[in-house]
Amino acid sequence: ITLLGLLVLGALLVTAVRASLEADSVSRLQDRADAIAQAMQGLPGPLDPGHERPGDLRLELAFGGPDSATLALVVWPNGTVLAPATATALGLPDKAGVAAARAGSTDLRSTSIGDTPVRILSEPLQLAGGTYVIQVVGDRTTESRTIDAVVEVLGVGGLVALAFALGGGWLDSQRALVPIREALRRQRALAADASHDVRTPVAVVRGHGPQITELDEAKIT
Repeated sequence: ITLLGLLVLGALLVTAVRASLEADSVSRLQDRADAIAQAMQGLPGPLDPGHERPGDLRLELAFGGPDSATLALVVWPNGTVLAPATATALGLPDKAGVAAARAGSTDLRSTSIGDTPVRILSEPLQLAGGTYVIQVVGDRTTESRTIDAVVEVLGVGGLVALAFALGGGWLDSQRALVPIREALRRQRALAADASHDVRTPVAVVRGHGPQITELDEAKIT
């Protein structure tokens, strides 16, 4: 019962932690995508890949703040990609995410770039020139490590709690068996005494001779 309770509690806790971390990560990606979309809508004149000016679109990898560990890029309707050098080196954009966003819906997927787990948000932006796709990539390394740490702590803590439960259960069972063992000892002692008390008169009766038939002896016994 203790083990079952620990498993259920652990599963609920891990699920809650994972959902909380994922919601926070998605919120950061969405906020950065919305900020880029707002900046693009506020740029004067027609949009083209060479239009970016300092302060217009901030796509580089962010360190610290609400956009920490995220980078962004924009895919133009003609397929041209405006992205920082870091994104290009990582093989971005994610083509499947771009295709899904061009279909008209925001796409969210978890994948890996090399050995790094990432979450990619691709959001369509409809402007005069066509459908632009804003793609924001977030590093999930810290999220994965946190979940692994929670699972490890729950595993070790669960084993310790189970060991204490088993030890306590064994001690309780030993205490509960004391009166039962005492009752069994008394019962055996009583049976031994009764057997000894009956054995003596039976021996005396047998000594009176063959007139005692086997049937009578059986009855006496």
